[in-house]
Amino acid sequence: MRKILLTLCLIAVAILAKAAKANPRPFVVTQPDGTQVTLIMRGDEHFSWISTLDGTIVTQVNKGYYVAKIDENGNIIASEILAHDVEKRSVAEQKLAKAQAKDLFFGVAESRLHKARRTPPIGKATPPYFPHLNSPKVLVILVDFDDVPFKLDNVRKSYDQYLNKEGTMEDFGNSDKKNYGSVRNYFKFVSGGKFTPEFKLYGPVRMPKDQSYYGADENGRTDVHYREMVKDAVNLVAAEVNPKEFDSNSDGKIDLVYIIYSGYAQSWGGNDSKTLWPKSFYMTSSDNLKIGDYLVGRLGISNELGGTPAKMGANGKPKINGIGLFCHEFSHTMGLPDIYPTRPVDNPDDQGMECWDIMDGGEYTANGYCPTPYTPWEREAMGWTRMEPLEDIPQKVTLKADEFRKITTPMGEKEYVVVHNIQNVDWYAGVVKYFGHGMLVYRINYNYNFINMYDPVNNTSGRPGVTIIPADGKLLSQSSVDGKKVKFKDWLESHRNDVYPGPLKVTEITTMKLNLQTITDKPIYNIKEDVTAKTIMFDFIEKQNADSISAITNLQTPTDDKIFTIDGRFVGIDKTMLPKGVYIQGGKKFVK
Repeated sequence: MRKILLTLCLIAVAILAKAAKANPRPFVVTQPDGTQVTLIMRGDEHFSWISTLDGTIVTQVNKGYYVAKIDENGNIIASEILAHDVEKRSVAEQKLAKAQAKDLFFGVAESRLHKARRTPPIGKATPPYFPHLNSPKVLVILVDFDDVPFKLDNVRKSYDQYLNKEGTMEDFGNSDKKNYGSVRNYFKFVSGGKFTPEFKLYGPVRMPKDQSYYGADENGRTDVHYREMVKDAVNLVAAEVNPKEFDSNSDGKIDLVYIIYSGYAQSWGGNDSKTLWPKSFYMTSSDNLKIGDYLVGRLGISNELGGTPAKMGANGKPKINGIGLFCHEFSHTMGLPDIYPTRPVDNPDDQGMECWDIMDGGEYTANGYCPTPYTPWEREAMGWTRMEPLEDIPQKVTLKADEFRKITTPMGEKEYVVVHNIQNVDWYAGVVKYFGHGMLVYRINYNYNFINMYDPVNNTSGRPGVTIIPADGKLLSQSSVDGKKVKFKDWLESHRNDVYPGPLKVTEITTMKLNLQTITDKPIYNIKEDVTAKTIMFDFIEKQNADSISAITNLQTPTDDKIFTIDGRFVGIDKTMLPKGVYIQGGKKFVK
């Protein structure tokens, strides 16, 4: 099998960033007039917007959310009308909402994204992806600001545990134990022990400018000064750092600098627009950011606190951030792309992985405190495992917890199916609690010889590159939630009905409709789940009858030449005349 590799896709100029998807959960805000409105954030750091559940675009001004006007350039500006839920709108608000030129808004955004997300050309020297084997070191800088100081009781102690702890997490006063484990522990699990990164902390240091400066948004762009923040942070700790220990391949470049900034994330609906959006990116040699003689290239940033200021811990103190956002951005620095549709035009098209993948919405599983583990496809891409194919013969298959197998197709590596047993073991605790357990079926149609962080995996409408074959036949995305036809509880229920046999007790898959073909000759029958043993069992290609095999085995002597099918039908004595299949002869099974 051709092994999927990670490659460098390079760009000569400009920083390109990959960011976290907006939190898919709707949020309720109290407006300055005392009314409450339910909103939802959509998109990511490159292009995001906030809307009411019926899709009316709003914009934040101080503590209020106002119905947006869309000008002739596709920019949004605040009106003087506060946003309300549909049933509470005045006639003036209804007219303004109806008049929004959304096609223009999304069209301009598409043009901007085309420029910002172009596939980088190959062949220019830029930083390599962070290594994903053994125990490479990451330089981590803790930074805060005059207007947003750190809130954790002991930020250095909390974040050393957050990143490096082996074993059970301790509580240092800020809901630290809500995290199922550390970042290092997460990657140790998903890699089968092949990748155990080490994080060395510096700081905390106070930045020379306010967060409201570094995190300011202008003309549809978020965090217009985040590069300046990175440079300031690196320069503040440079004298303390031995850069050589962060250069694992001796290329004269620091493998990765990661900044944890004080406060909340802009990607979480309800937070101030002047907060920063978590992201990963790199600087070019022309930026000439150095520690000693070593260039700083690949970088990432994420936030201190989880949720919003309205959601405090049980002790009334702010909660530390879940590791999900960090793991998502860190995965970008190793080359993995976003799995969710990154173009706003494709966002509503119900394609992607949603919370079944940390590179989609799975970074927010259990509010980010127990993110969804890597999919089998991602683990193989990293070189941590191999998806063993099922042999194309009728057989009974048993999958242990977190075991997966590939179902091949005539398209080979261009398109195939993966079956995966998801159970409540280790880091699957979060996804099982919120979305259920059973067999998840993925379909892969990846049109690149290599994987890189800028690949537009699910940006072709109706032709997703990585998605699932759900048991209920529904692929509801975050974008489908409108509060009427699709409520948030419907979105959750759809997730829970994705697995087999699952709540709907779906026990067979006879047809697999993929992008390039429809598979009808490799059906799956009799899907069963043993909840005690945490196993999945199914019949592949043909329904199996264990009793008939046992009866044939008992009736035939070793010298008997008669040949039977596995369901007990006599088919002759000459093997050469048989079609391909599984048979019994002389009390023994054989495959032709």
